[in-house]
Amino acid sequence: MREDKLAKTVFFIASPFLTLPAILYGIYNKSKYSTMLLAGIFGLISYLYVPRISNDRARYFEYYELFSNYNFENFLYFLAQGRPDFLLHYLIFVFAKLNIPIQLLFLLITGFTVGVFLRIFIKISEQNQSKNSHFFVGFGLIILSLSLPDLLSGLRFYLASSFVVLAFFKGLMDNRLIYGMIFLVLATTIHFSSLIYFPIFLILLKFPNKDILYRYIFLGSFLFLFIPKDFIISFLDLFNFTGAYSQKVNLYLQQEDLIQRGIKEGSSNYYLVYLFSVLWSYFAYLYLIFSIKRKSLLRNIIYLCFTVVNIFFVVPDVYSRYLILISFLFCMLLISERHYYKNAKNIFIALSLFSLNFISSIIILRDNLYISLFNNYSLSLIFVFFKKISPLDFLSLS
Repeated sequence: MREDKLAKTVFFIASPFLTLPAILYGIYNKSKYSTMLLAGIFGLISYLYVPRISNDRARYFEYYELFSNYNFENFLYFLAQGRPDFLLHYLIFVFAKLNIPIQLLFLLITGFTVGVFLRIFIKISEQNQSKNSHFFVGFGLIILSLSLPDLLSGLRFYLASSFVVLAFFKGLMDNRLIYGMIFLVLATTIHFSSLIYFPIFLILLKFPNKDILYRYIFLGSFLFLFIPKDFIISFLDLFNFTGAYSQKVNLYLQQEDLIQRGIKEGSSNYYLVYLFSVLWSYFAYLYLIFSIKRKSLLRNIIYLCFTVVNIFFVVPDVYSRYLILISFLFCMLLISERHYYKNAKNIFIALSLFSLNFISSIIILRDNLYISLFNNYSLSLIFVFFKKISPLDFLSLS
């Protein structure tokens, strides 16, 4: 076993991307080490990834250059200008002051995020004693459920989501409350929208087995699918958000969303992109409704998460963003229930739906991926770290 890891490591260093077939074969054989190497490949893709000038990642490069000229007092003043979710900014500041390339931070964030999802998948699969073929199909489900634009460009929301996932699985399912609370706090300091998971966590902590109540709450939340956006904005005003949080809420709810941009530009592409990104959720609704009598803590987590997310159904950008976390939870539910109910059909339906979004994401990012990966730097792990990206390399909007 030790020799096998050594061989994989040597080949990975020699050429990580050309080693991908061997890594996938190792994953088929349920190799944890191969699974983590794949998380490393996602990290390397993130290291090499060249964003468009409109992407969140482009702003992080700009922050890095800005922070290199800041002292700590300047940085604190920067945070005071309406940035309650400060952790990623702080990491960028540290990397800038230590003169560590920000690309390395991107590598660590993406590798960690994918690694968290895959480690939890491995744990659930081990508990179910999955066969090799079942394990590999489940692995494929997790990978295809990833939203590449958010993973490679957004970064921050996915990183926060990985900590929320850890909070649910460690804090609730493994009964390690302290860890769960720490992970939730970290998630909130990375992305303020993670606040919505605090009440879910606390409710399930206090009442983990109120299965029937959570079913009815979930079913009742479908009423939000027919409520106007203005009502949702008025409803959230009742919570009386103040300061930076108020600014954030207004920005997310009142900006022009994906569908509105599609109508304005007269392009059907926006509709297709949005449809492919959320299509799996309609199947998830049907799956949960038609199997509503099944009981599990994971189901209760999903019921309450969907309940909160359904509030934002009429705000497409927010709704699709929150689905990122639920997509992973739903995948884990399908994998777990396949073991108990011996029905693989639902997993293959989900695979097909997630594949649509994954393929459309690759098409959307084709220019970014081509420029980022199809060059001499990606031939060897050693060459990867010679690639330096600056704002001058960013792709234009056209």
